[in-house]
Amino acid sequence: MIACVMLPYFAAEVARQNDPILNGMPLLLVKYGAKRSKVAAVSVEVAQASVTAGMSLSRARGLCPTAHLLSFDGDQMQTACDRLLRLLWDYTNRIELDEAAYPQTGVFYLDLGTLRDEDARYLGDQLQGLVQQQLNIEVSVGLASGKFPAYVAAAGHTGNVTLVPRHQEAAFVAPYATGLLPASKETARRLALLHIHEIGQLAALPREAVLSQFGREGKLLYALAQGLDSRPVKPHRMPETETVARWFDDPLVDRTRLDVIVHHLAEDLSLRLEERNAALHAVTVRIYLENEQVRANDLYLLRPIASSGSIARTIQQLIERIKLPKGVCGLEVCAAHLVPNIPRQLELFTHKPGRAQLIDLARVLAARHGSCFYEAAAEESESLLPERRFRLYKVDAS
Repeated sequence: MIACVMLPYFAAEVARQNDPILNGMPLLLVKYGAKRSKVAAVSVEVAQASVTAGMSLSRARGLCPTAHLLSFDGDQMQTACDRLLRLLWDYTNRIELDEAAYPQTGVFYLDLGTLRDEDARYLGDQLQGLVQQQLNIEVSVGLASGKFPAYVAAAGHTGNVTLVPRHQEAAFVAPYATGLLPASKETARRLALLHIHEIGQLAALPREAVLSQFGREGKLLYALAQGLDSRPVKPHRMPETETVARWFDDPLVDRTRLDVIVHHLAEDLSLRLEERNAALHAVTVRIYLENEQVRANDLYLLRPIASSGSIARTIQQLIERIKLPKGVCGLEVCAAHLVPNIPRQLELFTHKPGRAQLIDLARVLAARHGSCFYEAAAEESESLLPERRFRLYKVDAS
């Protein structure tokens, strides 16, 4: 069972989520270039004026002169996409992002495995509710045996969860426009010249006629028109970071309560890493203060960690470095430089490398006798007197 999660006007809605002043404005998100600027994405109001992604900026402004120009923020979009992927990865790790539709429309294909229709619909309802609750963006979910029927179900029923019954894929996609097919511009133009406007019209033609007219591309389009889509879901790589956060209605001033929150965050982060079978090398802590200031600190670890206890100690170590003059309104922890979590064999007698043993010994000696040490350097190596062969130099080991 394949699920197609579709978020129309994805980039424009993300921009509005980050700046509520843009709500209701016709938005034109532009990628500015040295020679030519292109439209990256548009809102629904601009789309109604026949402006599409990939169009030149001058032409787009001619079609919709009232549009509000906004520079396309790739980092902002990537953050929103990663957040959505983290939500969807709770259901399956086989998720494909449709690069052709992105960022104008967010189209995500999920391979849910073998499911009964009632179980698939239940998961579809959960997916829709979760995405709408977390992102506050309208979402459609299509469920079918293949990617294309699921896509048609999501595109044709905006804001709903639609299940395509098994063995009825061809009848389901037949009344929809051929514009939903993944056809090239030239093929789409030729379909229009042949007055083939519905998918069912293409499916009714002899297979040999379609192949002779459209070649290899026609073979795929004809199969899709028949409701047959055996293309596998190509898994998208998981984000290279994991982030957990807590926000407080009343600023925290009690360090004990903050330590409790830190342990909860560490447990959540440890569970996420366990699901990915990963460990972290770097930790970044951001503290949001009640005077709207943000304090941040990070730490790179020589050895990766994944347990909640180790993560909690690291977070507390970073918080100790940050002075907290005000109450804490929010706490965010980001794990980066993720690596596979390879189990290590425990030893009955713990053995440390020579460098680690010297560091531990230096700490003990410094605690007992102070932080001044002496280093021996060769002087008169051929001297008969041992005391002349070496000279001691004072070293500050603090």
